[in-house]
Amino acid sequence: MKTKYLLFLGLGLLRINLVSAQLFQHHYSFDLIKSQPLVVLLPEEDPKELRKLANKPEELADYKAYVAYYSKQMRVLAPRYWKYSPTVEFRPESALKEIRAAQGQRTVVLRYETHVNGASTTGYHSTYKGSRQVAYMELTTPGSGDQNLEADSPAPLDIMYPSDMVFALRTIQRQLETEEKRAAKAATGRSRQDILQEERALNAAVDKADAELIRSRTLLIAEGDLDPKLTAEGIRQFYPYPYQVVPRATIEAAVQAGDTRYTYARRLCQSVEVIGPFLIDAATSRTLAIANTGGVDAGSKELIDKEVFKIYAAYVKRHLEEK
Repeated sequence: MKTKYLLFLGLGLLRINLVSAQLFQHHYSFDLIKSQPLVVLLPEEDPKELRKLANKPEELADYKAYVAYYSKQMRVLAPRYWKYSPTVEFRPESALKEIRAAQGQRTVVLRYETHVNGASTTGYHSTYKGSRQVAYMELTTPGSGDQNLEADSPAPLDIMYPSDMVFALRTIQRQLETEEKRAAKAATGRSRQDILQEERALNAAVDKADAELIRSRTLLIAEGDLDPKLTAEGIRQFYPYPYQVVPRATIEAAVQAGDTRYTYARRLCQSVEVIGPFLIDAATSRTLAIANTGGVDAGSKELIDKEVFKIYAAYVKRHLEEK
């Protein structure tokens, strides 16, 4: 069956829907998060995985290397990019059980998690039913036997590259900052309708500015992510803006440098409904557009094909040409 793509009618639609669903319905622990250290949970070698790979030396070596790689990168990137809390600390994943059971105190925790459908997880994503697997970076405040979800970020289903970690750290902070501003407006007595109307007006301007960024900056696509059937001539037919197919290292360097010349495409999972190549600003790690493949088996490999280019180009055309 052909993958069915859905183009959001501007990310503003997504933003407005999120506001409608969350405004006045979720209590955020802003003071706690801003006053306590951020505890980043780092992965540990899973004994079950080690046993499964015991007779596959190359895969076992790759697995161990990735666990060490993730921890090393996050130890560098979290203190650099996380500014919402006073300090950043690191603990092993196994510490979550103790943190969650602690009575009379809550801890601010950041962790990467994948959920395989039918398995038990501690995240709210355990309610998803339509996909084999989802992934996310999650900020919670566990303690006294439970945990509150504060914010989360789309994440890849495969390897978390440094650019993915930066994206998650920045995305979660932006969500907290946005929700804190909304809460402050609500505290002044402004109505829900008034705040939503203001959001709509702001989002329309943001969508137009994002479309201009897509049109003017060079889109970087990692080698191996592009549909091999596409030619340069074919791409120009669907996407008349600058792009380059580059080694993954080029994208990583652009993100680390905050390079304002580039955007990049990365397949991320936000939920069962939102899975596909995100078009991201390398300078700020903001999502500019999404080619959504929600509803498709999230464990399958998705390439950047002509439909993705069509969606990105249509986003630009709509927001820069609408009256």
